[in-house]
Amino acid sequence: MLTNVENLIGSQFADVLTGGSGVNVLSGLGGDDTLDGGSGNDTLDGGEGADLLRGGVGNDTYVVDDAGDSVVENVSEGTDLVQAYVSYALGDNVENLTLLGSLALNGIGNALANTLTGNEAENELSGGDGNDTLYGMVGDDTLRGGAGNDTLDGGVGADAMYGGAGNDSYVVDHQGDTLFENQNEGTDSVSSSVTFVLGDNFENLTLTGSGSINGTGNEFANTITGNSADNFLSGLDGNDIISGGNGNDVLLGGAGNDTLNGGVGVDQMGGGAGNDSYTIDNVGDQVVELLNEGIDSVSSSITYTLQDNFENLTLTGSIAINGTGNGLDNTLVGNSGNNILNGLDGTDSLSGGSGNDTLWGGAGNDTLNGGAGADMMYGEIGDDSYTVDNAGDVVTELAGEGTDSVSSSITYILTDHVENLTLTGSSAINGTGNALENSIIGNSGANVIEGGGGADILNGGGGIDVLSYISSGSGVSVNLQTAVVSDGDAQGDVISNFESIWGSQFGDILIGSAVANSINGQGGDDTITTGAGNDVIVFRPNFGMDTITDFQAGAGASDVLEFDSSLFADFEAVLAAAAQVGNDTLITYDAGNVLTLKNVALTSLHQDDVRMIA
Repeated sequence: MLTNVENLIGSQFADVLTGGSGVNVLSGLGGDDTLDGGSGNDTLDGGEGADLLRGGVGNDTYVVDDAGDSVVENVSEGTDLVQAYVSYALGDNVENLTLLGSLALNGIGNALANTLTGNEAENELSGGDGNDTLYGMVGDDTLRGGAGNDTLDGGVGADAMYGGAGNDSYVVDHQGDTLFENQNEGTDSVSSSVTFVLGDNFENLTLTGSGSINGTGNEFANTITGNSADNFLSGLDGNDIISGGNGNDVLLGGAGNDTLNGGVGVDQMGGGAGNDSYTIDNVGDQVVELLNEGIDSVSSSITYTLQDNFENLTLTGSIAINGTGNGLDNTLVGNSGNNILNGLDGTDSLSGGSGNDTLWGGAGNDTLNGGAGADMMYGEIGDDSYTVDNAGDVVTELAGEGTDSVSSSITYILTDHVENLTLTGSSAINGTGNALENSIIGNSGANVIEGGGGADILNGGGGIDVLSYISSGSGVSVNLQTAVVSDGDAQGDVISNFESIWGSQFGDILIGSAVANSINGQGGDDTITTGAGNDVIVFRPNFGMDTITDFQAGAGASDVLEFDSSLFADFEAVLAAAAQVGNDTLITYDAGNVLTLKNVALTSLHQDDVRMIA
């Protein structure tokens, strides 16, 4: 009996060699031998003769030098390698094959994920099923991947490679290499260290190494990537993605909606027909589009001016850079820095990003949105639209530059020469017009809307909204029930969807509607008719000589007088200031501030009729 022996060498006759549980090297020499490695990562070399080799459990290595050699592995017994000096087909449960010697041999895989490696001669390697890796090494080899996502590398020599079904990857290093894929055999990729043109049914190409080489696509949607040198990359037809790498590259998209990124270096890019996208990162980058070649876009990390026949520009990164359009209808988008965007001519859309931006619309009906930050926006000539979301935003228009509109998510006062205002969102914010004929629309929250001078169109929108004429230079007449207004700043106005009224500092005629209203006459000698509904009539200091024509007094009555607490501290103070004069009740604060309740008996006043606020 032999103990503590790891390696066994047979004779020139038919030997039976059996390993143990360790790492064994079994060499049969001559004869038709039977070698059993047992457990462990064993090496079995039958030598001359038709040998039977069993590796057993472990990652085993077999040396095959006779066509009659037989390798046996069971399921889940490790990852095993055959080193063959003869043409060989892997049996079941063996993963890898390496051809040795200098003869022209062939290797065939099985259904597993195989790695097949050729020798220095001309080999034919066939992976069969599975995701295989095939290396031709030296020689003019033929590689066939078979089914599965295979990797084929012919190595040195003019190799013929067939990927078969699956998403296959090829390595090309010789001008004589030829690649074959049939239709509908997956998405296939080539890595090439020589100039290469994609054949039919190939999708992707990556240039490798540091040589100045070129890559050309086909009619498919190709992804083409350059190396670190100067490359010429052409996508031809299809929606291609072309990336130039580190050199001074030339990229041609061809027909289709292409994406072109020259990478580091001074690059020249032409998208051709289609809606193309470009990336600019060097002041020397040049892009070219011809007339009617689609809607084309540039993403730039440097200050940039759109060339002829380009429509869109997006600034990237966080540096304070600028973007300028052209005579077309441009879309310009800033980055997170402080940008200056200038649309020039055309109907442009300018979006500033998160910085404190300056936007110039130029001629045309432009849309300007400064984004987050305190932005300066100049629409210039045309009917321009602005978005305001920061109290520091400034909108500037000159006289005769069109009919302009602001959409605001904050309280906003229209600046000179801007006509229209729409409040957005649902917050309780306010909108104020100017001396022009304004259109002002509230949002779904509670808004205070004041048109100012001019014949305005005022719409409260949703929510409980206030129609204000507090800045009017003379008294106004407002009837919420009939939606008819006149006099002062109200002259010519058209109103809708208001529940409350703020009058002017002069004598107003204010009439409520059938719903609950809040009416504040402000200063001046006002005549107020509340109408039906649970109404609140508001009085602040210096309210004037006011008259309410239809006040409903008494416990549980619908109307309420709301006094500032600086006028009257409580209901008893109101009663002390009240007097019956004929059919009316007069409540006197001082000689210039008297409230007359028409046809109301003093005795009918109840504490429910009055409330005080600070």
